[in-house]
This record gives sequence, structure tokens and C-alpha cells, in this order.
Amino acid sequence: MHRLQHRGNSETADTEAKVSHLELFFDLVFVFTITQVTHLVIDAHSILDVFKAIMVLTVIWWMFGGYAWLANNIGTDRIFIRMLMFCGMAGFLIMAISIPSIFGAGGVPFGIAFLLVTVIHILMFRHSPYVTSIKAITYLAPFNLSAALLVLASGILNIWYAWSWWLTVGAVLVILTASFANRGDNFVINTRHFVERHSLIVLIALGETILSIGLGSSYLNFNFTLYVSMILGLAIVITLWWSYFDKDTIQAEDHMLQASPENRSRLAMLAYWHAHLIMISGIVISAAGIEVAIKHLNDESVHSYSWYLNGGIALYLVGTALFRRLVRIGSAGTRLGSAALSLFILMFNGFSWVGTLPMMTIQTLVLIGMIVVEQRKKGEGRDCQPSPSSS
Repeated sequence: MHRLQHRGNSETADTEAKVSHLELFFDLVFVFTITQVTHLVIDAHSILDVFKAIMVLTVIWWMFGGYAWLANNIGTDRIFIRMLMFCGMAGFLIMAISIPSIFGAGGVPFGIAFLLVTVIHILMFRHSPYVTSIKAITYLAPFNLSAALLVLASGILNIWYAWSWWLTVGAVLVILTASFANRGDNFVINTRHFVERHSLIVLIALGETILSIGLGSSYLNFNFTLYVSMILGLAIVITLWWSYFDKDTIQAEDHMLQASPENRSRLAMLAYWHAHLIMISGIVISAAGIEVAIKHLNDESVHSYSWYLNGGIALYLVGTALFRRLVRIGSAGTRLGSAALSLFILMFNGFSWVGTLPMMTIQTLVLIGMIVVEQRKKGEGRDCQPSPSSS
């Protein structure tokens, strides 16, 4: 368990704690969840269906993130806590299984499971050794329960009314209200553990993109074109990984450690819930694009993949730009410019000469160019720094 320290009138956690094996085991459910949401995007028939899929991801991310904050506060050593974590894990698994039919027959089991994980989360947080964290979760509890009940009501009414998905919109609005109203105030943040846990979640999301490459090629005859498309898909994932794991996570952790406990908790909410929601949404949508692109590699009449691929990557880059701005690391301009360029590429969607491979190649070059520019900026920044002896 994290050790309690005091700084004046505030509480802070021991920053040496690491992500436990139980948390890593718990996160495996999120792999399946991301896969299910990705296929919800692939099966979308309109922009509205994609919007619904992102709503589902938002609801899940709110409570899954809540369990990350929970483990950050209470640890996972005690048997009692582990048993409740396993119950929460079962709830998330039921939610994931229900996702393909969430706006139909799966709405009720999803809603019941979401209410279950919400109640468990509140009860477990009451065992936090930090008084301020207990006060913070007490403030958020009515919001969380209201969102869970709205999701459950949406699932129940799905049986009779096609418009009941608006109740899920209401749940998302409640969640967003809670996130902005509280902003993480008063929660104690164990910084190194917190940053590491969220980095691993991003890694899981990127792993889903690699899984999409395999799923897209599962039933195809292997040939040179297919291998090239798979390598391009992997190159895209590598650039996305590089854009986050090269220096951003380390620099973000340093900035969080230097912040006051109050500012640290607000940064945690804004940078690691809001910005990461945008990033993960982008990864999910781009993963859907890669899977569709490879699956329909020889069908030039299918153009939906480019909207998913380029649009998802643009959304991810906007999320990373927001993340960088919040934790004050690097420049956000290159990311926003690359996002705009990714969307600009969509203008060529539908042209006969721009097939799957050219589109994936162009997008890969945009991301590689972005990384090269950022690396040069970093090199110029180091060159401009005075040496220790020149003062």
C-alpha cells in the first residue's frame, strides 16, 4: 500500500510505488474492451453510429480510469481488495461482451454490469488512507451513480424505443460535468504509479491496432501487396508509439512531480482522462481503418477505411497536442499541423489512383515527417542550451 506523507495541510502519496501485477492482469480486460469498441466502429453505417461508439468508449473510460485512480490510492495487496477488484474485473468483462449489441439486447447486461463496477468502485475508495480522496469520491459518487442509472435505463428502454440511446448521451454529459466540476480536486496522486499505469493503457490500445492488422489479413491469400500493407500498418503503429513513448511520458511525469498536490490532481484529470480519452478514441478509430483497409485491400470501391484511418490519426494527434499543452512539454504545433495534413489527405479519397497502399503510404510519411521535425527541434533545443561551465 502507498505510504501516507504530509505536506502542511495536504496529503501526498509515496511516489516510489509501481504498477502491481494485479493491475496488469486487470488491464487485460481492457484489451478485449478496445477490440469490441473497434468492431463497433467497423460495423457503423453512419457518422451517428461512430458517435455512439465513442459514447460507449467514454462511459467505459470514465470508470476504467476510475479504477486506475482507485489502485493509485489504495494499493492491491490486501485479499479483501483483490476480491473486490476481481468482481470489478468480471463486471468490465460483461460490459465488453455486451458492446456489440449495446443498443439492443446487450444494453441491459451492460447497464447492470456498469452499475456494479460503479458501486464497487465507490465502496473500495472508502478504504483509501487519504481523507481528501475519500471526500473527493463522496463528491463524485452521486454523479457516477446517476450516469450508471442512465446507462441502465437506456438499456432497458432499448427493448421498446429506438431513441433511448439519448439516455446514454445524458450519462456522458453527467460524466463530463463531473470531470470538469471536480477536475480531480483533492484526490491524492502517486505520480510515478499514475503515469506508468496510463502509459500501459495507451500501450494496450496500440496493441489493439496491431491486432487489427492480424484480423484484417486473417482470411486473405498472402501475397506481396498484403505484406506491404501489413508493414505499412505496423509502421503507422510504430510512429504513434514513438510520438508518445519517446520522451512525452518521462517529461510529463517530471512536470507532474514538480506540481503542487492540488495542481497535480487537476492535471491528472485534464491530461490523463480528457486528453487520453481523445487519444484512445483516435487509436480505436484508426485501428478500425487499418483493419478495413487490409481486409478490403483489393476492393477499390471501399473508401470508409481512409476516413477511419486518417480521421482517427488526426484525432489522436489532437489529443497528444492537448496533452503536451496541459503538461507543458514540447510543441503542440507540429502535432496539430500533422493532424490537419492527415485530414487534408482525405480530399483525395475516392480518386482511382489513390488506392489503399498509396493512402497508407502517404499517411505513414506524414507521421514519419512529424517525428523527424520534432527530433530536429529537440536537437536544436539541446544545442542552444548553455553548457554547465558557461555561467
